[in-house]
Amino acid sequence: MADSRKIIKNIASLLFSGFFAQLVNFLVILYLARLMGPDGFGKINFAMAVAVYFTLATTMGLTTLGIREVARAPSSAGALFVPVTQLRLALFVVLYALLAAALPFAGQPRDIGSLILLFSLAVLPAVFQPDWLFQGLEEMEYVGAGRLAYSLSYAALVLFFIKNARQMLFVPLCQLAAMSASVGLLLVIYVRRHGMFKICWEPNRMMRLARESAHLGFSTLLIQAINNIGVVMMGLYGLVAGVGYYNASYKIIASIALAGSVYFDAVFPVTANLYKTSLERLGRFQSRTLKLVGLFTLPIGVGGVLLSGKIIAFFYGPAYAPSAGVFGLLCWLPFIVFLNTVYARGLWACDGQAAYLRIVLVQVAVNLGCNLALIPHFGMYGVAAANICAELSGFMFYHGEFNKIVRVPAGAALLKPLLASCGMGAVLQTAKLLLPGAHVFLLIALGAACYAMIILAIGGLKWYTVRDFVATIVKKKAQTGGGTP
Repeated sequence: MADSRKIIKNIASLLFSGFFAQLVNFLVILYLARLMGPDGFGKINFAMAVAVYFTLATTMGLTTLGIREVARAPSSAGALFVPVTQLRLALFVVLYALLAAALPFAGQPRDIGSLILLFSLAVLPAVFQPDWLFQGLEEMEYVGAGRLAYSLSYAALVLFFIKNARQMLFVPLCQLAAMSASVGLLLVIYVRRHGMFKICWEPNRMMRLARESAHLGFSTLLIQAINNIGVVMMGLYGLVAGVGYYNASYKIIASIALAGSVYFDAVFPVTANLYKTSLERLGRFQSRTLKLVGLFTLPIGVGGVLLSGKIIAFFYGPAYAPSAGVFGLLCWLPFIVFLNTVYARGLWACDGQAAYLRIVLVQVAVNLGCNLALIPHFGMYGVAAANICAELSGFMFYHGEFNKIVRVPAGAALLKPLLASCGMGAVLQTAKLLLPGAHVFLLIALGAACYAMIILAIGGLKWYTVRDFVATIVKKKAQTGGGTP
């Protein structure tokens, strides 16, 4: 029970802070999208997509490796921070110099080139970010505090300084300032709780960390290629407005997917520990996670397809109407991505970096091939289809590799959520026909209520599971009713 309460406390901390941080970020996205228009918003997102690769290249799996090592040996936290940060700083200096030298030859307009350089510069404070230490120590409330500090600072700066589309270059500068504030806050908290870092130069340890993190770093870089290569290719094809439409849809999906990513961040230290202590418990834990993935993401896929037009119109207005179709496709990404994540994060926790890298290479090849074939003919729809195909291509491999370590079958866990989602879809389609003018949030509430009733009626979620979950969060003594979702 103590372990369960700690997991739920960590998830609740990240969900609470993440919800408000993501809400603030999403409101900033809506503000910028409407202010800049599809063309300007497309330029910002193209530059951000390029800068994301720069961000990951300056991390190269070091923070993920650090989380795993701190989770297994909490006393190593302070000793790990300095060599990890030194490596990241060295990577930043080298890569930023290369980027600045290469960008004039890339053939991009001056405003986009400036945005790329500034968004990449905004990565510098993140080099010193200690949030991964708090993750490894399972002190997620401080991770949440850092995210909230960043989001609130960023929103305040954007709203204060950016009033028209001509001030586009202020966006990355606001990011730079907000990230500096967040990093400063977390450094102060860590030093006050755990003491000052011992600053020293350890080249041998740095080389060992670089070797051990290489698989994870390269894999993470490739995963981001799956997410962003289509956007970069559209920008290179000159489809800047398409980038704006696509990202308007994708930002909503990213916000919806927050809960899933928060959960996996919170339980990663737990799975890393279970691999060393009990494979049987690890299998049970991952099976429960798989059930949660089906429960929460399948209705998003079905409902998103049916309500895509109304959702886009509500958030972005009629100027972004072309985004509706691609939004319907992207609504299936949370289900497919998190289904893969159950097994992929399992491989991370079980020292399966090499197998993970091989699978990611397959996904990148599928994604690149599909984008090359589809973007010239279908534009942003081709990008969405390529992302879905890449994720689907990875599932059989992730599932197979992780099941060599511990058996976690997928089929039975997803059947009842799928049936409930189909029932919800039938109700929503009927409501759309009978009430064509109904507000989108009324339809979402109707769909959620129908799904909840159906999933409870067919036994996909037990009432006492919800009761015990709530009781644990409010720190009451949970009355065991048996079973798990």
